[in-house]
Amino acid sequence: MSATILVIDDEMPLLEEILDRLRFEGFTVVGAKDGLEGWQAAQEYHPDLIVCDVVMPGMNGYDVLHEIRNDSRLVNTPFIFLTARAEREDLRRGMEASADDYLTKPFSFQELLKAIHTQRQKRDQAERERWQAFARRLVNAQDHERQQIAENLQNNIGQLLNRLKLALNVIGDLPPSAIGPALFETQSLVDMVSTRINDLAFDLWPVMLEHLGLLPALLWQIDRFTAQTSIHVDFKHRGLEQTFSLELKTAIYRIFQELLANVYKHAHTDVVYVWAWVEDGRLKITVEDYGRGFELDAALACASGLLTLQERARLLHGELTIASQVGSGTLVTLDLPAVTPGGMSAEPAPERSNGARRAAISEISAVNPPLSAEAQRAVAKSPETQHLDGYETLTTREREILILVAENRTSTEIADLLTISPRTAEAHRANLMRKLGLRNKADIIRYALKHHLIS
Repeated sequence: MSATILVIDDEMPLLEEILDRLRFEGFTVVGAKDGLEGWQAAQEYHPDLIVCDVVMPGMNGYDVLHEIRNDSRLVNTPFIFLTARAEREDLRRGMEASADDYLTKPFSFQELLKAIHTQRQKRDQAERERWQAFARRLVNAQDHERQQIAENLQNNIGQLLNRLKLALNVIGDLPPSAIGPALFETQSLVDMVSTRINDLAFDLWPVMLEHLGLLPALLWQIDRFTAQTSIHVDFKHRGLEQTFSLELKTAIYRIFQELLANVYKHAHTDVVYVWAWVEDGRLKITVEDYGRGFELDAALACASGLLTLQERARLLHGELTIASQVGSGTLVTLDLPAVTPGGMSAEPAPERSNGARRAAISEISAVNPPLSAEAQRAVAKSPETQHLDGYETLTTREREILILVAENRTSTEIADLLTISPRTAEAHRANLMRKLGLRNKADIIRYALKHHLIS
């Protein structure tokens, strides 16, 4: 498959010439005549390399580059600036904005072709190095996890077993009147050992996920997260009662777990908004917070957790996208086929009947009574059906943008009003249109009028 190159330039003769020459060289090409059109094309086609003019009306080259570097799907895309301005200050600004190369007009096509090949080679090398570093971090994380398990076994369970051994050793030397209380203490120690072993086992493998289904497991995880962190999770869902493969449920559970953990570690917020629903054979989850946010390219360069999440999604033929800006929070969107790769699509069906769930809870109760009580609460909070219309799947920010778009605000005006980037505003707008099944701005206005969101 040939590489896809996006060329953005408002000089139409030059744009057409570059596209024709690159097409002749065997590349797949996409052209855009201004910055906004180029940014939208980048989101749609995910090019392997971008060639972009600097000076353009509206969204200039620096704006385009800023948005590219803050999109998790495009952050590592090589970016070459084209400009007629050759001042040292312009060159420095381009490189500080993390452009990969800078060609001054007029330039020969051979110069452009050489720059493209150079950047593609650099990208391939950087990708290899990035995944090698990721593999090293993954091995280190696995070793760290093994160390934590060993310490947990030794410091918690091991100490309890030693106490139990001592208690059993002295029972034979006790007078008959003291044997009863000693046996009671011994039973308490056995119960504590059993509970800690089961807690450790559940951390390694969530048995509730397998026995009760995806929705009760997610609700249990949310309750546990809030109890441990005091962060409220505003969770809305639709269609999670249907049957999913164990592979898909496990991936969703682990991704969900990691996303909540990241909110606790990095967002510095007291509430997180989560939407999960099934639509047109795809399972979709959005997790949004209005915490402190982060620089996306720096985070992806050093955070193995984010790469692991994206790799989990790709293995299931899905996509996980991250949009974040310092001071404006983070939005993560997960989009997966509702069946695992190679699996057969099925009609929606209840994952577990109430009778089957009660039987599963009884099985859990036999080995872990406290967990059984938590399972009962999770099942009670997950009705067989929950009606969630399109508007309810919108995040708080998407609802704000829906009203502003209906009021005829531009993306730049929306960005200024909400203190977000134009790209983030565009991303929210695209998401809300997809969720509501709207095709254009006129549809947005009609929807807002129909639902009395504007007058």
